[in-house]
Amino acid sequence: MGTQSHIVLMFLFFAGSMGHRCGTRADDAIGGVSAKRLDVPGEAVSRQTLEEIKEIFRVDYAAATSPQTRLALARRLLAECGKTSTAVERWVLVSESMRLASDAGDVEATLDAIRHCTSVFKVDADEMTVDGLAKLAVKSPASGYDALARASLELARRATDAGESQVGTRSLAIASAIARKTKNRVLMAEVTRIQQGARDEEREAKALAAIEAKVRTAPNDPEICLEAGRFFCFKADDWKRGLPLLAKGSDVDLARLAVAEANVSRSGEAVIALADAWWNWADKERGAIKAVGLAHAAELYAAVMANTQGLDRTRIEKRIQEAQSQAPIRGRRTHLADLKEESATGVAFGFSKDGTFRGKPFTCCGQAWPKALQATTSPAGTAIRYAVPAGGKRLVGKAGVFCPAGAGPGQNPEEPIAFEILVNGQSVWKSQPLSKTNDTAEFDVHLHGATTIELRTVSKSPGSAWSAWLNPEIVH
Repeated sequence: MGTQSHIVLMFLFFAGSMGHRCGTRADDAIGGVSAKRLDVPGEAVSRQTLEEIKEIFRVDYAAATSPQTRLALARRLLAECGKTSTAVERWVLVSESMRLASDAGDVEATLDAIRHCTSVFKVDADEMTVDGLAKLAVKSPASGYDALARASLELARRATDAGESQVGTRSLAIASAIARKTKNRVLMAEVTRIQQGARDEEREAKALAAIEAKVRTAPNDPEICLEAGRFFCFKADDWKRGLPLLAKGSDVDLARLAVAEANVSRSGEAVIALADAWWNWADKERGAIKAVGLAHAAELYAAVMANTQGLDRTRIEKRIQEAQSQAPIRGRRTHLADLKEESATGVAFGFSKDGTFRGKPFTCCGQAWPKALQATTSPAGTAIRYAVPAGGKRLVGKAGVFCPAGAGPGQNPEEPIAFEILVNGQSVWKSQPLSKTNDTAEFDVHLHGATTIELRTVSKSPGSAWSAWLNPEIVH
């Protein structure tokens, strides 16, 4: 079989393996999806276009005999994608770029081609990515293991969050294989952490499905309504679903409270009376049920506290504090600003935890961030380190470039700012460099089994690098 025929067959296999995975999920792209993505062209027209492209680049293909020359050709073909608006030409060019980049064992180039493909064509990004990572696991040199492991873990986290167990399992297997090969204990710990998180979520999903099935079977059965209502309110922290079920349940006291909450007026006195009733009920319970009940009462108190004065305000403030001290681990959120940091190094102009810069509140995207962490970075980088509190499951929030008070309109940092999160010393999330005021990057990081979090920022120009972590919080 000739070389050209061999390449054509390889392309058809690669394109076919992707073409049957067409999808329309909102998260199909890694780096943003165009408003209207294109259908994948058919095999016949793709084959003909491939032959034309191979003829145009015949010298480059003939020279592509080493990883370096295949990588060079992969990058050249990907660059050509931006020069044509013809769907079949873009499909073949990006497909060949992916194949050559993965054959060269280059993680960055392969993922660049996948990002381009998923932003243009109706393909399943996660499945395409895990296929590419699987090929890279065979081809990548040792120097590429770190980037491959990071990409695999990031995909595993995203797939686990989306409930895509097959993609999550495959990507974790790739990361696990790299950890074993390199004897990287930190990487293996991260794999284990994500696996444990997936198992926890699977158990929770099964419990939820069982409860929902019971309710569908007997939606008005008092015992089933009580069981489901208690599950949603006191385990899932979903009072909107739980209260109507408690109202139909067999527990007279809970039913009375649920009905009262459904009909309460929004006046301060009425809400305080309802909160008092929930408090008195919860105070007689034990363990997590008591803690969740008190927390619910505290939420009701907090809703009207601003309009409450005198001893009533003092009383409900004390109850809110008491509820917070007994807050259940599950569902609670802890702002990093409320924790004592273990260290803050490389800070150029002081460290604030209240959304201020040099004592003045700042804004990002037109709003204030009262729990933002601000540590203007130095060229060597800034690192803020925290111990993870017991029960921490996720770290969520945004990183962003803020606008200092008094800064002129359109004023931006002189140099881009890069943000990074480390868990147990292992990099688990990185932003693209942010270069304009109000640029943000959202993060959602698993913390199962984590003991430390480190927030890092780097910019070459500390004098104008207005970097902030916008209200980051740990979800328990």
